[in-house]
Order: sequence, then C-alpha cells, then structure tokens
Amino acid sequence: MAIRQALRLGERFPENRVVTTLEVTLNGDGSLQGIKVVTPSGIQALDREAVRAMEESAPFYNPPPGLIERGRVRLSEIFLPYPAGASPLERVEIQGQAQEIRKEIEEGAPFEEMARTYSGSQSAAVGGDLGFVEFSSLRPAFQRALTPLRTGEITPPIDTEEGVYLLKLTDERDGRIRFRFSFIVEG
Repeated sequence: MAIRQALRLGERFPENRVVTTLEVTLNGDGSLQGIKVVTPSGIQALDREAVRAMEESAPFYNPPPGLIERGRVRLSEIFLPYPAGASPLERVEIQGQAQEIRKEIEEGAPFEEMARTYSGSQSAAVGGDLGFVEFSSLRPAFQRALTPLRTGEITPPIDTEEGVYLLKLTDERDGRIRFRFSFIVEG
C-alpha cells in the first residue's frame, strides 16, 4: 500500500478517497505532546515506530506562526507615549523615534538599557521587564505583532492611541504547536 502526502492547509479531498490524518501536538519547546490518528473508521493508535519517527523529527519542524498556540509569555517593553493632544506630525516623529530605537537594538544595543533610557513606562526602571502574562490576555494589536516572533525577537513599533510600543518576547511557557498531516491511502 502506498501513502502519499496530499494535504496543504485548507485542501479538500474527493469524497471517494480514504484519508488518514495525523493530528500532532508539540509542546512549546518542540517536544512531542501527543499524536492522534484519525481515519474514516475513527481514531486509532500509532505503532511505536511511527511515534519514534515523529519524536525524532519534531525538533526540526518550524511551524507557520498561525499554528502556534501561545500560553504564558514573558515580555519586555519600551513605551513612547504621545503627549496629550498630539498632532499628526508629533505622532509621526514618535513613531520614527521608535523605529530608530528598534534599529539600534537590532545593531546590538541592549534592550534593557534602551528601555531605561527611552521608555515612558513604569517598567523602564527594571529594563522594561513585564514578567509573564497570558498571551490571550494581551490586546489584539500586541498578539498580532508577537505571533510571528521567536524568543529574543522584537516587534516592529506598535502604534496605539496612547503611544508607540516595542515589545520583546523574552520567554514562553505552556505554549503548544498543533498541526495536521493528511494522507490519501492508495491501494
């Protein structure tokens, strides 16, 4: 019996084909949390060899950001507030300042020092460290900016009504990665 991978995200199969789907869940660190096999006749267990192969390949899987379910994230921030009644020109200047700060950090300036120097947030005193927060509790603009990031990376400037934020993803806990492989089984 030959098996060929046939599914890309959202692809549909003809009704007359036998489709087997592997639902794989990885922990945030890439270790295997679980595998479920879904066939037309229901859920089945995998044999040991298949599980071992998945465990060995899991650390090398680099999932698209949309498949990552983030749990708790540790963030640091740099916040550049807009003055009360800021004009559009003042807002653009502050956005430009945020771009410059991000560029300096990307060129090697320590995020913590830049936060102490430039941030208008109370967290500036501790290098911008906000500690761990639930990803789902963050405002949507922050979630969108953080979703593609890996630990240690910094968001582009995030413009809000009150000012501009730069967020650094410093650590993650309790996250999961879920994805599916679907196969057409040909006899």
